[in-house]
Amino acid sequence: WNADGRKTGIIATPATGDIRRIFSSEDYPGEAIYRDQEGTAQFLLLVNEAGRMAGCDVLVPSGIPVLDAMGCQVIRERLKMTPALDKSGKPVRSIAVTPPVTWRLRG
Repeated sequence: WNADGRKTGIIATPATGDIRRIFSSEDYPGEAIYRDQEGTAQFLLLVNEAGRMAGCDVLVPSGIPVLDAMGCQVIRERLKMTPALDKSGKPVRSIAVTPPVTWRLRG
């Protein structure tokens, strides 16, 4: 997955995408609402040559497993990224780290 692609020069341009627009209030797990649970997580993504998610792992857990699981589910289903490019401009698979994703019940 070219984890060290920037260091080795395989990846000239990293994968990019906007995670902020893929989540909605309907994604909040009912169990977490019932238990009044909130949290912030961060995810490590495997991005294929087409910009689709081939994998999602929790890098920094929220402490609420159902929020972490839903975060990966939403990311895998909805996130489309511009894939990383090598020096010749050809799409290559890569890894990406999301900004923190915060689950909040109010405001």
